[in-house]
Amino acid sequence: EYEMGENSPVSVVLKRMQCLLFDWHNYGKPTIGARSDIENVEIENLQAFYHRYYQPDNAVLTVSGKFEPKAVLSEIERIFGVIPKPARKLPHEWTVEPTADGERFFTVRRPGEAKLVAVGYRVPAASSPDFVKVDLGLSILTDSPKGRLYKALVDTGLAGQVFGFSIAAKDPGFVFIGAKLKKDGDEEKVKQVMLKVLESSF
Repeated sequence: EYEMGENSPVSVVLKRMQCLLFDWHNYGKPTIGARSDIENVEIENLQAFYHRYYQPDNAVLTVSGKFEPKAVLSEIERIFGVIPKPARKLPHEWTVEPTADGERFFTVRRPGEAKLVAVGYRVPAASSPDFVKVDLGLSILTDSPKGRLYKALVDTGLAGQVFGFSIAAKDPGFVFIGAKLKKDGDEEKVKQVMLKVLESSF
């Protein structure tokens, strides 16, 4: 999984962007960790993490499809209701990311022909009523073929694809919006058009 991410321009840029979006919060570190974490972590550390966090009070069960709610809830209660509540308490997190102090820019240069221009913005936590507006805004901007960025970048031939997704998180997270360029694409032009569209949309 780590190697797949390292071979994906979007994943590489996303990891670098997280580091710039957050100075102190752990959201600034990719979940998968560094290569040395994966190669050197001791099995006891993995087991301790599993036993601390993978318990019923820190899990979500999703049921989808056509079903009878009462019957499904009864079955869930029968299967999972017998599991005792853990005695341990999850550690309290105290880090609050300070307000961002300005724009930040970065460039990633690696072998290959892929070109990508992306922006990131910090947004409210998933539990905030405003988070629905964030997802709606992403659709308005990046929908194919009606989105504002699609029309400004893909329809004009400046980019081959636009995309965007949000990180729905417990604490305030972020959105990632990008455009994949053709081999001979003009990164600076795409950046300027992208920022103009984004800044005039809000």
